[in-house]
Amino acid sequence: MVKKILLPIIILLLICECVFINAKEPVKQAPKTKTFEESISEAIYSGKEIAKIEEKVTPKKAKERMYLLINGNADFWYIYDGLNAITKNGYVDTVSIRKLYDSKTIEAGNKLVDTTTKSIAALVKDKKTDYDKVKFVYDYLVEKYGYDYGLVNLNVYELYEKKFATCTAFSVAFKDIMEELKIPCEITYSYPIRHEWNTVMIGGKWYNIDTSGGVIYTQQSKDFKYDCFLKSEKFFDAMGYTGKQMPEYVKCVDTTYDYKKIQ
Repeated sequence: MVKKILLPIIILLLICECVFINAKEPVKQAPKTKTFEESISEAIYSGKEIAKIEEKVTPKKAKERMYLLINGNADFWYIYDGLNAITKNGYVDTVSIRKLYDSKTIEAGNKLVDTTTKSIAALVKDKKTDYDKVKFVYDYLVEKYGYDYGLVNLNVYELYEKKFATCTAFSVAFKDIMEELKIPCEITYSYPIRHEWNTVMIGGKWYNIDTSGGVIYTQQSKDFKYDCFLKSEKFFDAMGYTGKQMPEYVKCVDTTYDYKKIQ
């Protein structure tokens, strides 16, 4: 009788012990697939010439994302922004990382970009508000640098070295400085008009800001200097800024500065 009672209890204890042991064992998770951007960035930072792509991405999408990645990061100014890839089963398998400059120029360029970014950011330390800081940087870039109508100087290094460049260089420079100042900033690109500019957050609200546009308009008349400064989506749409590609969380809906006189 005792054996008949103890046997079920022993079996139950053994089952509970197995459950307890299994519960302590960590659940094995499948390794996370790296995004296209992560694979390219990792290859660049590690000095590799080939990036193995884990994410399933078509050549068309990869071409767009490659352009946005390279032209949205000040660290990648010396990398070719076109897509040189090998595909497999309709998806990009590997991407060649092509440098546009020799090692000596890259080293000097990285130093120039870093020191210039920090020196401009240091000039606004006495400014109390984010608005004042953003305005100072906008004014500084508009007044100190020119626009390259020949479309030769395309990156932030060329901007600081030659003192004039295209919209891509201005947008990357502005974002880089904003990051130094801890002010949220993104780059917006439009394929239809082939143009880049920024969005910046002030007081919890996002605004469009186009430093290269400010340079072009100021050359026409100083009265137009702030036509691209802290504008809403509606205002920029009316100016012809169509086909915008920006993060979903960026919504430039505030119209405070659309028609405000800025000195």
